[in-house]
Amino acid sequence: TYTWNTMVPKNSIRHIEALANTLIENNVQAIQINLKPRFFGLEGGNVYVFRRMLNEPGAKSADALLSEYIEACYMEASGIMEQFFRRLNQRLDFIHEAADYARHNRNGFLTYTTIYTPDLINTLSDLLDQAEKTVVSPGAQYRLAATRIEFDYLKHNVNIIYHYYSYRLRPDDAGLERLLSAIDERNAWLEELDKNRRSRPTYRYLRIDQLKGSSEPFNWDTAKIRSGELPGAIKPTDPAFAIRAAGTVTLQDKAWDNAPAYQLQPNRGEKELKETTTFQLLYDKDNLYVRFDGGMQSELMDTFQPRGRDGELWLQECVNILLAPEGDKSQYYYLTYEPVADSFIDANHGYITDPLHPKFGWNDQTWDGDWTYVNELLPDRNRWLSMAVIPFSTLKAPTPKPGAVWAGNFGRVHFKEIPTSTKHGDRVKARESSVWLTGAAAN
Repeated sequence: TYTWNTMVPKNSIRHIEALANTLIENNVQAIQINLKPRFFGLEGGNVYVFRRMLNEPGAKSADALLSEYIEACYMEASGIMEQFFRRLNQRLDFIHEAADYARHNRNGFLTYTTIYTPDLINTLSDLLDQAEKTVVSPGAQYRLAATRIEFDYLKHNVNIIYHYYSYRLRPDDAGLERLLSAIDERNAWLEELDKNRRSRPTYRYLRIDQLKGSSEPFNWDTAKIRSGELPGAIKPTDPAFAIRAAGTVTLQDKAWDNAPAYQLQPNRGEKELKETTTFQLLYDKDNLYVRFDGGMQSELMDTFQPRGRDGELWLQECVNILLAPEGDKSQYYYLTYEPVADSFIDANHGYITDPLHPKFGWNDQTWDGDWTYVNELLPDRNRWLSMAVIPFSTLKAPTPKPGAVWAGNFGRVHFKEIPTSTKHGDRVKARESSVWLTGAAAN
């Protein structure tokens, strides 16, 4: 487990104490540390307590060792910083429950908003202000500077998350501008921090792009958004409608003429797609039908090899279907298939609720659905046409009534050229991915 070196605190002193006692009680003689501790601002106490407890088992409690650490490091400001770390650890005592909750709901922000509430952030900020006015010793000033940087990094990110949620709740121009300003403030702070990278008291091994993050909204280009180019996370998208069919549907059925087509968009990190892909939705009393129509170079069509059920994902061309019949995005079914028979994956996600289960929070490929798919490769048109037939019974869902709403998403992985390498990294570079954006509604 990563006990530290995670840029923001991941464990409380109570967890560190329990971890050390577990190792001691089980007579563990040696452990391997993957990377030495590097961030001693907010996590320095954890490192100190862990090592002291292992070196001198039973000599002092974790609380006593933390106080010892704070007094030695912060000197004149130790009384203030004692309050700072006690307040922080009172919240971090619940961080594993918060992380499990966030993972179950597929929303990492929930860890931050559960632990780092505005009242805690404001209290810790005030205590740091007081400590900076109190400390005079050079060593203590240096450690306090590291603490300030790590805390401000946390504070900036929490600020962005709360503004992001605020905007999603009330998507108006004022809310968007507050969110973009929070991102700009964080980026300006990082730019200034990066000017003295090698001499700064913490994060010196991290590049600015690592500190910025690669997920929305942290990676947004605020200038483009202000000019009207909205990112996928906040771009308004109409729902996709599944049209009721009179009976069983085939790939070339005339019923598809009445179903609207929805185009997949470039996935996160993609700029422009080489091939376009659309999907359509039909349903009858027993099945949901999903048809894909996408461009594909004819020279690719003879290269596909069947890989059976539940082979390694995305090594070949494929389309992806995610369906949450109950509208709960934390529990869904995952179906993907390739342009060749007997080459597909199915799994469900979120139905394992035991946090100790090894598949908790992951796709469970032991689930095998009763569904089928058909392909039609059209080399003269450079098109790949396909359809998945998904019985409602395999999703444990009733036939949708008019107006019923499901959550879902649809995607495709397309190889822009014939893959010549078996290396995973090379194959990633050779492909592009596209997705839809929102949920599907039965009509």
